[in-house]
Amino acid sequence: MSVCLEFRRVGLLSGVVAMILALCLPLVAQVRSFTAQSGVKVVAEVLGVSSGDVMLRRRTDGREFQYEIEMLSGEDRVFIRKWVSEVKRVVDSGSEESTEKLELSYLKSKLNFRSHLTKAKIMRSGLSDAAYGKRLEKAVLLFLETIDVFLVDDRVVLQAEFRQRLTKEADYLREDYLKRVRVKIADKRNDKFLDFPDYPYLPINGVVLNGVPHVKQFKAYCGPASAEMMARYLGVDKGQREIARLSSESSVNHKGTRPSDLARALTEIGVNALVEDQLASDLLDFSIPVEYIRFKDLCEMVEEHGFNVIKKHIDKGHPLIPSVRHGAMSTGHLVTVIGYDVRGKDRYVYFRDPLLNEGSAPKEMELSEFIKYWVIKNEFDVYMECITVEVEAR
Repeated sequence: MSVCLEFRRVGLLSGVVAMILALCLPLVAQVRSFTAQSGVKVVAEVLGVSSGDVMLRRRTDGREFQYEIEMLSGEDRVFIRKWVSEVKRVVDSGSEESTEKLELSYLKSKLNFRSHLTKAKIMRSGLSDAAYGKRLEKAVLLFLETIDVFLVDDRVVLQAEFRQRLTKEADYLREDYLKRVRVKIADKRNDKFLDFPDYPYLPINGVVLNGVPHVKQFKAYCGPASAEMMARYLGVDKGQREIARLSSESSVNHKGTRPSDLARALTEIGVNALVEDQLASDLLDFSIPVEYIRFKDLCEMVEEHGFNVIKKHIDKGHPLIPSVRHGAMSTGHLVTVIGYDVRGKDRYVYFRDPLLNEGSAPKEMELSEFIKYWVIKNEFDVYMECITVEVEAR
């Protein structure tokens, strides 16, 4: 079988074999309305099957969760058996296309790490912050041992790019996440913000700040929630309600938060923030009235500049908070950009949307689509503004 891995001889460790199967299972994505025996229904995509459990991604919000197969309806159990058979058929074909999809699936699914943490019974309820942190630390160390089997054992041959992804994954867990967990365990004053880890996005030709936590906004607190994500990543543990209070009365009363007020609040709590505005206006020839320039053309004119702004700050290790359009509205929402990726001619932006529930994965959006989301045009002007950080938190 020639997929992500090839074996030089039979008899590899059973744990490694199980890991390989887990990597392969997310390949055949299928969306279905699943029904639990209790009658609860959910429309979800199958990500993988392991040890009697199925990993699902809910379509409404992208949240991923693990469910015991025996607790599903009979029809759903039959569906899952057929799904597993189809995965094995595609894997056994061993085509180059299958290999490429398997590697991409591995990056996107986040199945293995979350499954590992679930099996390790990493549950916060009933645990002190220190005990919770120590369980996370132990689980990460065990998972790193599993990765090392792939990277060190000479019986496993890895494709070069796949090996690079695994190496980046191990480096992230050791040098970033594990260190933050240990800092939180040691600091009894601030460990209330110890985050359950996401499976990291690890682009080969880009950067994603995986340590930026996801925060769900309280009512209309999209700005303060986005600011909390930025602040906590930079080591300042302040919540969205306090940030709203420091921003403005309008923010406290859920009537919206101006980027300038939000930047001032961030600076007050120790994050030196500022607003970069008129990013689009600086690049446009206003000898032509704005109302006569098509929105599509405007976006194409500022796309390169917008990407350079994102790349500059992410490469420094700083998330940024752009002011974006909310649905059909011309304004009204703030998100936290955490990374970018370049794949051939295509470029992608990763961001956390505070509208999504806790535990949701970052959104991935093709650059040209994100620019349309970012650029705001009214009758008289064009705006493309964001809150940025120029120095580390104090």
